[in-house]
Amino acid sequence: ALEAVSVGWGHTCGLTAEGSLWCWGRNAEGQLGAGDAESRSRPFELGGGYVQVSARGVHTCALKDDLSLWCWGTNADGELGVGDRSSRSSPTRVNTSARFRQVSSGYFHTCAIALDGSLWCWGERDFTGTGVANPSDVLTPTQLGDDTDWLHVSAGYNHTCALKQDQSVWCWGDNAVGQLGQGDTVTRLVPSLITLP
Repeated sequence: ALEAVSVGWGHTCGLTAEGSLWCWGRNAEGQLGAGDAESRSRPFELGGGYVQVSARGVHTCALKDDLSLWCWGTNADGELGVGDRSSRSSPTRVNTSARFRQVSSGYFHTCAIALDGSLWCWGERDFTGTGVANPSDVLTPTQLGDDTDWLHVSAGYNHTCALKQDQSVWCWGDNAVGQLGQGDTVTRLVPSLITLP
């Protein structure tokens, strides 16, 4: 039986209590991690040793029990964090030696919190929170600032929000419909604090 599940754009992945990872659904971009582009209407087992999975968008990322981070699927914006824009149809280790405790895959980008509480993002440059200095997409994990008090991160279609240990909420990315909670529709390229009324 599955104890956790994550839904993407046309595909789903789930974890058993023993750490076995299963995916099913659309696979045209390799987001099931099966090594091919064949969609599956029944769960396909990728293997064991996993502790968390995030399957939003058309790519999937998962943490293994050694806290290494693995991603697969589409990679047009560098959202797999492997240093290039080539898609992968099998789990591929993210290009970093950092160990992670949580990952969230968005549609065009991915963010993760390291074991030391630092926050890392990569993918489409306007959605990563790494600021205006980046001339192109971020192809490998890049730390956001120096803070090490990040608790949880959630990446969406084109924006991201994260929670700190003091319960403050910070958001960044596209803000066309006010999704950053700033009272306006201005895009933020770095994490911006939400102030409750």
